[in-house]
Amino acid sequence: MPVIELKKYDDKYLMGIILCLKRNYNRFGCMMDLDVYKFIKPLVTYDFSEDYSYQKGNYGYVLLEDENVVGFFGMIYYRLKSESGKFYTVANPTTWAIDDKYRIYIFRVTEALFKEPDIVIDATPSYKELMIEKKMFGFMDLSLKKIRFFSMESQNKENCYITKVSSSSSINDDEVQKKYRDNVRYGVNCIEIVNDFNTKCYVMYNVVFTKKHLENDGDVIKLARILSVSDIKMFNDLFSKIFNYIKKNEKGSAMECDSMFIENNEILMREHEEKQYTRIKKYNTECDIKNFDLLYTEIALRNEY
Repeated sequence: MPVIELKKYDDKYLMGIILCLKRNYNRFGCMMDLDVYKFIKPLVTYDFSEDYSYQKGNYGYVLLEDENVVGFFGMIYYRLKSESGKFYTVANPTTWAIDDKYRIYIFRVTEALFKEPDIVIDATPSYKELMIEKKMFGFMDLSLKKIRFFSMESQNKENCYITKVSSSSSINDDEVQKKYRDNVRYGVNCIEIVNDFNTKCYVMYNVVFTKKHLENDGDVIKLARILSVSDIKMFNDLFSKIFNYIKKNEKGSAMECDSMFIENNEILMREHEEKQYTRIKKYNTECDIKNFDLLYTEIALRNEY
């Protein structure tokens, strides 16, 4: 009788995970093993600072039949700090794969993994996953749209001074500094915006290459993708200045921003493209975090579209 087990990730299962991914994804099936490893490497090697680490060294779970990998459930574990100073444990499901014969276990595995942390954030659900997670596991909307801007005249009357952060030591906000140190190794950039009242806002983003249009059409362009905003109101008030600075500094063609970062509807009156793309969250404990972001998630760690 075969023995079916769910075990925590271990490097000894890496080759089995690669083969499992190749069996279950068309995009991986035609790739060399090394290229598949390069894809998942950030997800099985990430390392965060002590304040933001949770289940350090655990990168998810494998489903085994007699020690052979028949399923992989990648997870990014970290912690978030609320405005009141309380820390919450978070899990972000990443790349999952399971062979057809063993999909009868998927609900049981998902239920077990989603019960572990205080919060579960799925930043990259497929439409099918979105429907299942909302209906069966009680997930709620986190962000509803991806919005892409290509050009914008600066209409902000308020003056500001914007600089690109070159070292974490130049960041005055302790929490932003820690988050930047954790994420910069994955290609995350940070800018500091200072207004006339000497109030500071930090915006973190990565730069990726993707199709020009959100419907996956057109030439490949260089795109700046917003991941985190320390002051939502200030970000919205100075949106056009921030957009033009990032676009010019990164020599990019466009900037993409999730709807959860936009509060000022006037921004959406300017020329843009948008696509329905729902990111979702689930609370296992009462939580007082007001503003979420995409740092520490697969979107930040893999640094590609």
